[in-house]
Amino acid sequence: MGRYNSVAIALHWLVAIAIIGLLAVGKWMTSLPEADPLRFTATQWHKSFGILVLGLSVIRLLWKFGHRSPPLPDHMKAWERFAAASMHLLLYLLMFLLPLTGWLMVSASPLNLNTVLFGVVPLPHIPVEGYAISKENLAELFLDAHHLLSSVLLAMVIFHVLAALRHQFMLGDNILSRMVIGEQHRHSKDLNHGTIAGSLLAGFGLLALVTLTGQRDIPAQAGEGDVASAASLQVGFIATQLGEPLNGSFDQAQVDVKLDDADPSQSSLRATVETASASTADSQVTTTLPTADWFASEQFPTAEFVSRSIRALSAGKYQVVGEMRIKGVAAEVAFEMAVEDKVASGSFEIDRSVYGIGSADQDEYVGKMVVLSFTFPVQ
Repeated sequence: MGRYNSVAIALHWLVAIAIIGLLAVGKWMTSLPEADPLRFTATQWHKSFGILVLGLSVIRLLWKFGHRSPPLPDHMKAWERFAAASMHLLLYLLMFLLPLTGWLMVSASPLNLNTVLFGVVPLPHIPVEGYAISKENLAELFLDAHHLLSSVLLAMVIFHVLAALRHQFMLGDNILSRMVIGEQHRHSKDLNHGTIAGSLLAGFGLLALVTLTGQRDIPAQAGEGDVASAASLQVGFIATQLGEPLNGSFDQAQVDVKLDDADPSQSSLRATVETASASTADSQVTTTLPTADWFASEQFPTAEFVSRSIRALSAGKYQVVGEMRIKGVAAEVAFEMAVEDKVASGSFEIDRSVYGIGSADQDEYVGKMVVLSFTFPVQ
């Protein structure tokens, strides 16, 4: 009996293992509470491997077009051949439709979270605007389709495995050998292709282990007056995502401060951050922050605080009142600032919804209140 070539075999098992893993993880992660951070993390990896399956399926189909499959056993009846061909066609369709419905679901989601494959490669959304149905309803529609197709694929995989076992052990036609590299294949010319496919798998595995943790070290811009140095200037924030704290920072910021204890009316504080420089340990969130729903960095590249009054509360402690402007919206904020060893620090809380940061659809997943913190030197 003829065999598939080594490339076809490698692609078959790569896709098979990935699909079985995705089905198992998909069923497990959807059983977790939506507020569970583990579900969010599992979802990001699920999307990455789902797109990987889509890419491998494209490669597999293109390879199939250029290489004839080995013939089926002679004893198979016409209806069995038709059933086998239909099953393979349906499996191919599902290998494409399942990742595509997942991609469409993410693209239509009101959360508008960017997808970064394996934390490295940004995946653009599929355009879904311009239809009579709302994005929220579209997302729900694609979600239902994704769940339905996953159940169909699971049933097809089980049926495919049972059919192969029937041929191998009940009919005794050794059909499984078509998808296994035997001794006679170890020295064939196809082995080089199989080695290449194996190398690609190793590369994908290494890619999956890479995550963009850590923060960019970009110096602050210099300005006039007493400007905080890049080495000790820190502007951070703490948001709440799925009930868990999410730490972040603005990597490009500038602070001009003047403190005059003798004449407090002459004291001033002005701080500016570049909204596109916002970063967190979660690369998925980081790539989403500059988008229109959040900071809209292209339209509003900076956020700014300007003090209106600064008064001394006690030695080394000040009350600061001023105006915070984000996305073109200004609101008054007040906070205490401590100065020790020529270093100022403090924190205060803002309601992100006041400034139009995030939409109402995202309030279920991201807390409205955000803590801003700062540290900078005072000359």
